[in-house]
Amino acid sequence: MKAHNLPVSWFEVMLWLASSPEPVPASVLGNSTLLSRSQVSRVVDALQTRGLVTRTPSARDARSVEVSLTEEGRRAFAEADATRREALGPVFTELLDEKDLEALAAVWRKLKAGTTGSPETSDRS
Repeated sequence: MKAHNLPVSWFEVMLWLASSPEPVPASVLGNSTLLSRSQVSRVVDALQTRGLVTRTPSARDARSVEVSLTEEGRRAFAEADATRREALGPVFTELLDEKDLEALAAVWRKLKAGTTGSPETSDRS
């Protein structure tokens, strides 16, 4: 994301925000990303300073704020995401076959849902 002047941690937060149709509670960002709560707070501060996100008080919880991308944030994310997809595209189209892609999709669905599935048993001796 260097080409777009977006650190990876910023892109990760923006990815979660872009995939949500509604503002995301800051606590959810902390639970959904690989960042600590304090890191999420710093990232959101930096994104807000650049005009890429807004914070609004939560209508459901007066102690919480919700974060959403601004129009400028959506544009910046779309450009960075297009670059990411262009860079990763050959990995998925040249190295992985259809069975690999289906397996990867299943893993992503589990990760997104926050489940680990049933434990696998192994015959290692």
